[in-house]
Amino acid sequence: MPVQIKERYIKMITENPNDKNLEVSIKNYEDALTHPDKKDLEDVKKWVNKILK
Repeated sequence: MPVQIKERYIKMITENPNDKNLEVSIKNYEDALTHPDKKDLEDVKKWVNKILK
């Protein structure tokens, strides 16, 4: 995701500091930055192998 999305979330949470949904959105954004990770790649490999069998 583009960094502008996080910047928008930060601006919004500055304006609405008690908005729990924005806190979750920022956390989800940060968590998504590490994907695809090794586990994701292993999972897709298993999925493809299962389909091809």
